[in-house]
Amino acid sequence: MPAKLKIDNVDVVGKRVFMRVDFNVPQDKKDPTIITNTQRIDGAIPTIKMVLEKGAKSVVLASHLGRPDGCVVEKFSMAPVTKIVEEKLGKPVVFCSSVLGADTAAATADPATGTVILLENLRFNVEEEGKGVDADGNKIKADAAKVTEFRTAIRAMADIYCNDAFGTAHRAHSSMVGEGYSIKCSGFLVAKELAAFDKVLTNPALPVLAISAPKQDGALAEWPLRMLRRRRRRGGRGHLAADAVARQRHLLLGDQRPVVRVRRGTGPSRSRSPRTCGRPPALSRDLTRPSLALPSWCRWGRGSP
Repeated sequence: MPAKLKIDNVDVVGKRVFMRVDFNVPQDKKDPTIITNTQRIDGAIPTIKMVLEKGAKSVVLASHLGRPDGCVVEKFSMAPVTKIVEEKLGKPVVFCSSVLGADTAAATADPATGTVILLENLRFNVEEEGKGVDADGNKIKADAAKVTEFRTAIRAMADIYCNDAFGTAHRAHSSMVGEGYSIKCSGFLVAKELAAFDKVLTNPALPVLAISAPKQDGALAEWPLRMLRRRRRRGGRGHLAADAVARQRHLLLGDQRPVVRVRRGTGPSRSRSPRTCGRPPALSRDLTRPSLALPSWCRWGRGSP
């Protein structure tokens, strides 16, 4: 895995830093202004403090909260989060009530050294995710020109882009791609996860156990295959994992025939070869429908090899 630029290796003195964080914190059901767990905020504090200590001009924090689907939903406002961040940092935090607009542009243009700014919920803007739902419940898509305008506004807020939101790093949302920034780096949280991946994918200490969870997403269907080519042990559950097993049967099983545990009624379980369960069908080429690639003994509720 190629080396990734980390925030502690970037010269931030006198620079404005846009930091995508994950402040999608749990809220009290009766009173959404009460944050019930600050763990995600706590995780981002070391990165923020380090940037300020190194002399950054400003840190612009941006996050989503809940699923407002491109509409302004008051209970998902980032305003209550501002108070928590102030307490954790021990200094004032400027809250911008909108991502776009003249007030936000002015606040981020030339702030005093050491200023911390928190933007309103990114997902109040349909341009963040590229799609959403209107007031009538109809699905909508963001206008391409508006998306460009939104990303340009994000670029104008800072000189350096820092991603410390690993939980949403797989999404190509406007605030996640850092479009237009010449310097893009990872925060401490993302760097930690990248280091963990590096240990497994680049030079693992064998044996390694790879566990895949259920995920019916064709875009993610290739990564188990990569893992299977490298790992000595692997475990999985769900259609995605089972499809990977079926696709790589020659690699996984070799000359060994899998043993399937089959339970009949209330009696004891029995072990038998999958050949007694019927001939497996041809593998599916459609990654979005992995269950079609599996023999009956591999599907839901029928055991696994």
